[in-house]
Amino acid sequence: MSCAHRWLAALGAGLLLAAQPARAAGRFELQSRKIEAPEMGRITQWMLRTEHGFFGFMVPRGTSLETEAAKGVLRIRVTGQPDLVVTTLPDTVIDPGDLDQKTLREMVLRHHPGTEVAVEGVFHTESEQGFFFDLTSPRDAGAATITRIGYARVHGALFEFRMTCAANRVQSSFRTFQDFLTSFQPLGPGVNGS
Repeated sequence: MSCAHRWLAALGAGLLLAAQPARAAGRFELQSRKIEAPEMGRITQWMLRTEHGFFGFMVPRGTSLETEAAKGVLRIRVTGQPDLVVTTLPDTVIDPGDLDQKTLREMVLRHHPGTEVAVEGVFHTESEQGFFFDLTSPRDAGAATITRIGYARVHGALFEFRMTCAANRVQSSFRTFQDFLTSFQPLGPGVNGS
């Protein structure tokens, strides 16, 4: 191959690379697509695109979704339920090797002073395990509200899942929380042309 041919090949490769869409750091976008699901038929799958890739999930019909891209926040409003807030956290919040229940409990109590952990445990997304903490405030007579906060690292991204509800609505509210989590999953390459 002559020098001119090598130069043209390199130029062509460079133009091809330059034509590929760049992934912006801090990307946070919401998209949807229709998919066929076994035993469910055609459904809407929502996709959250972050700098770590695409994450898919399902929500009930009649749900509204909105993002605050600059903060990395997704707010899910299910009719008749409290908001479920999903936040991507920077890796600097907690060392990836420290994603254990004890370290997370200490972090939660440090970030939410004046609260107590009433219940804690394990939850599962479609592909990963995380830890949740139900917070109450001793100043709140009769524990009128409970906040469930969960953390999981999914496909390299650290997520916080949070929902606050009235104490008398815990069962139905936290079922919505769990239904969302079990559908939350990383989506492979090639999703939506990426």
